[in-house]
Amino acid sequence: MPTLRILQPGDEVSLEAFLVQHANTSMFLRSNWRAAGLLDKGARFQGTYIAAYIDETIVAVAAHFWNGMLVVQAPVHLLEVVQAVVAQSERAISGISGPATQVEATKSILGLSNRTTQLDEPEILFSLALQDLQIPEALASAKVQCRLPYPEELELLTEWCVAYNVETLGQRNTPSLTTASRLVIEARQDMAMHWVLVASRRYPSFLLCFQC
Repeated sequence: MPTLRILQPGDEVSLEAFLVQHANTSMFLRSNWRAAGLLDKGARFQGTYIAAYIDETIVAVAAHFWNGMLVVQAPVHLLEVVQAVVAQSERAISGISGPATQVEATKSILGLSNRTTQLDEPEILFSLALQDLQIPEALASAKVQCRLPYPEELELLTEWCVAYNVETLGQRNTPSLTTASRLVIEARQDMAMHWVLVASRRYPSFLLCFQC
C-alpha cells in the first residue's frame, strides 16, 4: 500500500521528478507549482497536493487548486490520492483535468459521472522533442514579432478573455466576468505568462496563453 503525504515546501524536487515522466499531460501541475509553490493559502495558482509514495518515491499525485479545479496525474493509486486531496482541501469541485482515462475514473470515484457539466470532452495534445523545434520562418525573418503585451493592450486582451469564456465555457458576458478576466490578464502580465504575436506595429493579432 502507498504512503499518502501532503506535499510541502521542500518536496518540489521529488514532485518534479515524477511529473517530468508524464510531461505531456502534466502541464498545469508543473506550471502551477512553479508559479505558486506548494503552500496552499487560497491564492491564485496555489493548491493542496497529495502524493502517493512507494519506497520514498512519488508514484501518483492529485492537486485541488484555488479555483476548485482538481488535477490528477495518477497512473496508479488514483482513488487514494483523489479521495485524500478532496478531503484535505475541503473545496468544492469546479472541474477535473488530467489524462482522459484518469478524469473519467475520478468522476466515478467522486460520484460525478452523471452530473451535467458545461464542458466535457477530451483535448488532443501535441508534443515535440526540443531538439526538433524550429523557429518559424515568419518569426526568424521578423515578419512577425512575439513579445509581452504592452499595458495599453491589456483592455483588448481582457475583451478576448471574456469572449473565450463565453464561447468556450458557456459563461455569461457580465460585468463580473469582465472584472475577473481583467484580473487574470493582469496576473499573467505580472508573471510574464502570456505573449502576443504582432503582425503589425499597432495591433496584436494573436494571443498565446500559457496559464488558465
